[in-house]
Amino acid sequence: MTWYVNTDGGSRGNPGTAGYGVVIHDDAGAVVGEISAYVGQTTNNVAEYRAVVDALTTLNELGVDGDVVVRADSKLVVEQLTGRWKIKNPDMQELARQAKAALDPQRVRYQWVPRAQNAAADRLANKAMDTKADFRRGSLFSQPPQPSQPVPAAPPAPAVHSRGTRPSGAYFHSGTSTTVVFLRHGETAMTESGGFSGGGLPGPELSDRGRAQVRNAAQLLARFDSLWTDLPMPSAVWASPMVRTQQTARAMAEVLGCGVVVEEGLREVEFGAWEGLTGPQIEAQYPGALERWYHDVQLAPPGGETVREVAERVVPVARRALLEHPGQTVVLATHSTATKAAVGSLMGLEMERWLAVRIPPASLTVVRLWRDAAELVVAGLPTELAPQDSAALF
Repeated sequence: MTWYVNTDGGSRGNPGTAGYGVVIHDDAGAVVGEISAYVGQTTNNVAEYRAVVDALTTLNELGVDGDVVVRADSKLVVEQLTGRWKIKNPDMQELARQAKAALDPQRVRYQWVPRAQNAAADRLANKAMDTKADFRRGSLFSQPPQPSQPVPAAPPAPAVHSRGTRPSGAYFHSGTSTTVVFLRHGETAMTESGGFSGGGLPGPELSDRGRAQVRNAAQLLARFDSLWTDLPMPSAVWASPMVRTQQTARAMAEVLGCGVVVEEGLREVEFGAWEGLTGPQIEAQYPGALERWYHDVQLAPPGGETVREVAERVVPVARRALLEHPGQTVVLATHSTATKAAVGSLMGLEMERWLAVRIPPASLTVVRLWRDAAELVVAGLPTELAPQDSAALF
């Protein structure tokens, strides 16, 4: 077993207000612990060292087995703790002694990483400096550490729940969970006119209003671990190939410091002959068809796709996030109907109720997934609110 520990420290003024962050991964890459700590008034180097000392002390106190790889973007700390550089400063000498005493040095390796690869620890360090407060969270602090095992695939079952029964184990979850954030794209000219814009065409770009909504959503995601203190910050963004979702996803990825993975399965429902029409226009040309479609997920528009078919391609994408990103948070930039179908299926809602849920533009719908259960954290959080007002919803 090998534990991978990212550490970072910072000081605003050097010396000045200082804090540090620690992110602990198991050898499968899952985040199992996070530490954010305020140091007070000191230098950047002291904060960097304090992060390493706290991380190693914590692992020792928890009695973890195996080796530890400490990854830091401070060349000074890495080179001094490996012994390649001499330590002349008395304060640094004492901190280095504490680091070596915290955990058997034979079990510890130090690795320098670029700052871009240390973004999560940097965020925690900045949070400590912003709030002047400490916190620890993650499964490592709530249960004895266990050797990491690959997350098994979901047991054989229909891809879509057809009745309103909740999946077994809903309150007694097993294994590692993954948080999936379904993010609907911002408004387009089609959204604003009430036109149906599906997944069969690249589709329109975001409107000015849509881009503003997406900026709000990005700010909200930047505060994700403050709003949901028991959930990790998003570390991956997957997106539908449509123009509007790609634009939305890129704004999220820029804030989170990651790339965008294109997922065909996240496309919107194909509306066929209804593409580009408004509700009144559909009613005029196909009397009663739209109302029936909203209540029957197995009914397709002429030349289009059923909502059940949408669920059968979106749900596996969400389930794959559980397998590929255990213990992490993944953003799925997608569409209104795709979100309704996926959430309705994952939560075991009766199919006739799937389309009754409203998913506003640029809203977040957060679902925690286990291999045997799903739990809705909050549904349809609108980003029209100023980011500082969003916390009032929790």
